Amino acid sequence: MQTWTGDQPLPQDEVKSDGDRECPEAYEECCRTAHIWTGILRDKLKHGAVIGPADVALCMCGVQLARECDTSSPQTRAHLSSWLTRLDAVWHHEFKD
Repeated sequence: MQTWTGDQPLPQDEVKSDGDRECPEAYEECCRTAHIWTGILRDKLKHGAVIGPADVALCMCGVQLARECDTSSPQTRAHLSSWLTRLDAVWHHEFKD
């Protein structure tokens, strides 16, 4: 594994985000997580509101951004890239024509 210094793109073996935009696993994973989060946060949500799969992916991108701000690392950037790919897959699934 290469050492990443921050002044060049991530080495390809560190990037795990070359996902399929029609990846049903990403959508299903975000759906399951959305149900869990909706249950946990039900008393804080407006009546009838639910957390959707895209909300999960967006929130996880936010978590990774917060981690990157706190402690910069190639692993955190790879995780962020992975969650952005999942977000793209979820949006593709929800809004495909």
